Amino acid sequence: MSSVLEKQQSATKLSDARILPLAEKPAPREMLVDLARLEKKYFDWKPDLEDANQFVAFGTSGHRGTSLKGTFTEAHVLAITQAICDHRAIDGVKAVTKSGWLRRGPPASKASTISKL
Repeated sequence: MSSVLEKQQSATKLSDARILPLAEKPAPREMLVDLARLEKKYFDWKPDLEDANQFVAFGTSGHRGTSLKGTFTEAHVLAITQAICDHRAIDGVKAVTKSGWLRRGPPASKASTISKL
């Protein structure tokens, strides 16, 4: 998977105006993710609190992680949600914050995201 992505990334630079080789083309099979496996890991994987690689980490565009490596799971989302609630309580914020699922949403039996904080 990374070899195709690495080739594409090395084919262009930020200052280069060329179109990426995979632009407007279906992703090659080796880049595709097994969505059923991804979803299962998201709900089933419990992060190891002794493994710093599984801690919640944020980058410039938000959270960095994948449930396939245990770095973005339901437990992470619930911990982040709890941290937001705790922070808001400390600051005395009482206004409602809405949160939810985008696109198709989770299976009804797996829904645990809080809809209003």
